[in-house]
Amino acid sequence: MAYASPVSKMHSNLYENLYDSDNEDEESPTSNPIRKARKKLREIEALENKPNKTMEEYKKIDQKEVYQAIVTPPEVELETYQDKASTKQKKEFKRIEQQQKKKISSYVEELREKKDTIRTLEKEKTDIIRTFESQQKSLEEENAQLRYCMEILHDKLSKTMTSSSIDISSIIRNEYEQLSGTKGSKKAWRDLMLKYHSDKTKKVLGFEVSNAIAKIATDLKPEC
Repeated sequence: MAYASPVSKMHSNLYENLYDSDNEDEESPTSNPIRKARKKLREIEALENKPNKTMEEYKKIDQKEVYQAIVTPPEVELETYQDKASTKQKKEFKRIEQQQKKKISSYVEELREKKDTIRTLEKEKTDIIRTFESQQKSLEEENAQLRYCMEILHDKLSKTMTSSSIDISSIIRNEYEQLSGTKGSKKAWRDLMLKYHSDKTKKVLGFEVSNAIAKIATDLKPEC
């Protein structure tokens, strides 16, 4: 069997009295619980001023705090659902904003690294181009010097061959006569043409000298 304390009984009886619709009409001015509690408080105040009180009256006076709580309930600041939802949304937005800031910071750092890499590559490219241009210029200068030296050597060789062209002509003619005595004039001439052809001698003697020697051999061609 459940046990009910006197205090719980007192509270239950109190609220039963406040919400008793059988005793009072719904349209009665005291049908509202707060109005009923105010009425009870007025009765309790009258009892407190009474010099002699019965036990029942003391019990009613003890219920004063309960009626006061009904008339003036304590103010409790409760956070509404909308406020909770708003706070939750703010936290979520803040979390998303922080994530976006981290991503942006990461992208900025990555972009900075790529720019640094591009600058380094461009500098290397510029250095390579400058080195190539310097080497090309140096090679062109060397080639110019070589061409100048070759021209000088060619002029000297041409002058030497011109001055000694009579000696060369006599040497080739003597060689032709010796070969003609053993092989005949036609075969001797063919051997000289193969030996002194310009295609064989121009790499060593140069184009002009080789052609001059080939013309000397050609002029020795025997008549048919």
